[in-house]
Amino acid sequence: MKEEQFNQLPSQGTIYSVGRLGSHLIIGTGNYGKIYAHIWASIMQQLPLQNLPYECDIISIDAYIDAFPVLAVAYVQKCNASTNGAIPDGMGKGGFVTSHLNIYSTWISVDQDSPTSTSSTSSDGSRIKSTFHPKEEFHSSQFELLAQNCTNFLLDYIPYHLYHIPVVKENGNFGNILLISGSDKKIHSYEADEDNLTFIEVPVKTYFPELAQTFPSICTRILIQPVNELTRRITMCGLESGNLLIWVVTSKFHRRRRMDSETTVTSGSITPSKSIHDAFEGMSISETKDTTSTSRARDIIQLWEKSNKSTNHVTKSDESSPESACAEDGECMTDSMLESLDESFETIEHYYEGLITSIKSYTDGFSLNIIVASALSPTYVYTNVIEEHFRAGSPLKFSSRWDAVECCCVEDVDRDGENEIIIGTFGCALLVYKYMDEILPEWVIVCKRILPRNILAIEFVSPDLLVVTGLGLHVINYDTSAYFTNRPGTTTTTANHPQPIQ
Repeated sequence: MKEEQFNQLPSQGTIYSVGRLGSHLIIGTGNYGKIYAHIWASIMQQLPLQNLPYECDIISIDAYIDAFPVLAVAYVQKCNASTNGAIPDGMGKGGFVTSHLNIYSTWISVDQDSPTSTSSTSSDGSRIKSTFHPKEEFHSSQFELLAQNCTNFLLDYIPYHLYHIPVVKENGNFGNILLISGSDKKIHSYEADEDNLTFIEVPVKTYFPELAQTFPSICTRILIQPVNELTRRITMCGLESGNLLIWVVTSKFHRRRRMDSETTVTSGSITPSKSIHDAFEGMSISETKDTTSTSRARDIIQLWEKSNKSTNHVTKSDESSPESACAEDGECMTDSMLESLDESFETIEHYYEGLITSIKSYTDGFSLNIIVASALSPTYVYTNVIEEHFRAGSPLKFSSRWDAVECCCVEDVDRDGENEIIIGTFGCALLVYKYMDEILPEWVIVCKRILPRNILAIEFVSPDLLVVTGLGLHVINYDTSAYFTNRPGTTTTTANHPQPIQ
């Protein structure tokens, strides 16, 4: 691995303060209230965002392109205890902060010929959006327009992970929902109100009822993976306590066929409290189809499947559960509420040492695989999770040797048609794993580089790896010759870096 460019930043961000808008990397600094966009090579542009105080700490960033580009920034600002919206800073020293969420957008109208959306003309001559086509290209010239349109939310919790996911909205159109986890141990959701050109907060149970609860601890990572019409999605939440909560959400018709064909439930699971046959008793298939078309909610089965204890996971017990936490919160989805839904939830739970730092997904042919990294446990790779239900998990050897794993990336960096796993650690190690199925049927380290500071985020923008550390942004060119030669360039530390950006 050869470092092509380096851009030093004025202060260190967090593992959440890096986003991507098209091919541009968005990086937030820790305590100067500055956000930069990596335009090209060594060009870094500071974004003049409105309503972003100078003396604030950027906590989390997320960006996506819906029918219009969107940039979300969560930050905190020190204040006095008498300030409106002041909350404890969580440091235990009696300090107070105000938490904010700024959502920026260009608000490209669908009445115009927007390159990011597809529209059609109805019988009355009006234009309606019919499909969702995310646009990969985002021109840097649009950053100035993006920075001028802001919707601000005052939060009553410390923000953590910002995450977006496309959904089908009530009007039938596709759009993205913005999720944010907080110190209140909940997940909150926001969506665009295109009629009023603003963003609004919506109940998270509207689109993801499995997330409408108070978790045992703070949710540090969120990943929602849409699958197909039968297995609709896999929802994963990594907690500060080391718990990994997984919901395999399927349609009720798929659950019925599965339970009809199986006489017993798989090992390690608990029998559902309500039979699928009871839910459909007295109903024909045609009747259930009509019911589904008129409402989102009808029947649900909750199958709580606990993974067996093994040496790969922590064997500690946690008496608190999502069910007990929900019972204490009136806004959570109770059993009576869940009985009205048309989705089945199979819940799997794993335990790790230390908080969950990263969750990534990738496909291998028709197989969906999940990577989970935590602060103290080795990084685990779960293969074919739909069929195996997260039972086929194997650790990445030596992944925890260089301190805690802080980030992970899955890309075909050597362009051989097979994905590699790139992880960054608090111990400044950048590790590249490759699955050597022809030599060893396991993931092995094929390349390693030690950087000058801890690694916060990794993104692959062809043909380079963009690595964000506590010092700045490293643009690294990956060289496959490192597989066969032990060149000094594969383990060099740092070069003479330029002065930090002011």
